[in-house]
Amino acid sequence: MNIIKLDKHNNIVLIDCSYYIFHRYFATMRWYKFQKNYPEINVDEIIENENFINAFYKHIGNDMKKICKMWKTTPNNIILCYDCLRSDIWRNDIYDKYKATRSQKNNFNKSIFSIFNEFVNKKLELKSIYSDRLEGDDIVYLTHKYLKPKIASKIIIITNDNDFLQLVDKNVLVFNMQFKELKKRGYDDANIDLNFKAIYGDKSDNIPKIGTGITKDKAIALAKLSKNELHKYLVDNNLLDNFEFNMNLISFEKIPQKYIDIYNINNKIILE
Repeated sequence: MNIIKLDKHNNIVLIDCSYYIFHRYFATMRWYKFQKNYPEINVDEIIENENFINAFYKHIGNDMKKICKMWKTTPNNIILCYDCLRSDIWRNDIYDKYKATRSQKNNFNKSIFSIFNEFVNKKLELKSIYSDRLEGDDIVYLTHKYLKPKIASKIIIITNDNDFLQLVDKNVLVFNMQFKELKKRGYDDANIDLNFKAIYGDKSDNIPKIGTGITKDKAIALAKLSKNELHKYLVDNNLLDNFEFNMNLISFEKIPQKYIDIYNINNKIILE
């Protein structure tokens, strides 16, 4: 069992690990290209490039220090939330085209994942959670759901994914690594943000709009309707099934119970 001990008096940081690794990898690559005395980078051999890897490690350490300083916490209260393999994501069971349009960039070397894991586990000794069939997003949600009623401190989610707008409240903050608050992208209401995404879809995850003619403005207007008004519109326009289909993919409350049970069996959080 993965036992995680946290200080309930300090803020707790949950990091969407895939987002963070991509962010740090490409930020380090941009940094490297500005170094005058370094040889041109070879992506295929990047993990053998000591200058790149040392900078990658250094910047990770600096990031964690910045996170702790900004939210007045300690490294012991940071949890890295990992994805399962994309082919194993439970959402594939209900939608075989989920994330099907995503492709790996030519300038990304996926070996950086193992390099990152070894560094944060052995050198920084950061806490982490992985669970079968769950995305890092799901793990962030389940961990946040467990913590929220038990602590008075804040939960900070580090990501660049608007899915997390459905969780925002006064004690749950969502920021990216530019330390920009994602709440400003939304409509200042978690339920409206969730409904909007279910209506308008999500290109990055290959989730379609619920119907033709759904512009962004139309989706916003529908998302702001009352529950009964929205339901009537969806029924009258034969869009309810599409809306519920998208909601099953987008809403964290739709995570199948059997995978929640696996998460709970394999992970124990102790608040001290």
